[in-house]
Amino acid sequence: MASLKLSLTDLQRYQRCPAEFGFSRLAEKKEHELSKHLVTGIIVHRFIWGSYRLTKSGRYTKNVRVGGTARQSWNDFYSEQIKRYPSLLKFEKEMRDKGATCVLNYFKQNRSKDPPLEIEARYWSHMLGNVELYSSIDQIRGVDSRTISNIRPELIKYGQLIPGYRDEVIVDLKTSKYSSKKKEWFGYPWPDLPDLQALLYVWLYHERKGEMPVGFYFYYLLDSKF
Repeated sequence: MASLKLSLTDLQRYQRCPAEFGFSRLAEKKEHELSKHLVTGIIVHRFIWGSYRLTKSGRYTKNVRVGGTARQSWNDFYSEQIKRYPSLLKFEKEMRDKGATCVLNYFKQNRSKDPPLEIEARYWSHMLGNVELYSSIDQIRGVDSRTISNIRPELIKYGQLIPGYRDEVIVDLKTSKYSSKKKEWFGYPWPDLPDLQALLYVWLYHERKGEMPVGFYFYYLLDSKF
């Protein structure tokens, strides 16, 4: 029996209009319209992922192969990537400059920080019958007890993280402008998270690891804001 795989995009489409979701599933072939904003985000994510290297121990380290200045490394990488999207070449400079701002802000803020524990991590879980929910989580980062005490003081008892939680946060990288409507959702007890993406990612994390992360953040690279 065939299985049905659902992504965050599928769920958002269903949330807006069940009929829209149904028609998109019934269509034999529907060319996906790639916008300049979407493709810029894709290339930025690939570049940031490539700035780390997975070691034999299963840990990420900073990738020394990304040499020279961050700006030059980005320009070289972008020039190769944009060739995959010939219909967007007319926006090449706009997309290149926007992406450069994103990656330069990222490296400036993360130069002295430890690498993420996981990058572009594939998470999935079976729901009902043959329905499978999946997503790719941009980053999972470790946090120390002092940070947890600041963002979730109720989770620290006698200097230790209470059972049921891991000292990790989920980070979703955004190349769009900062939105005050999308904020960090660590203050909401699951499953009362008001944002569908945060709810999905935290649920998939819990299904995989059996514990909860201590936080979920949208990281707006254009504005260097969480």
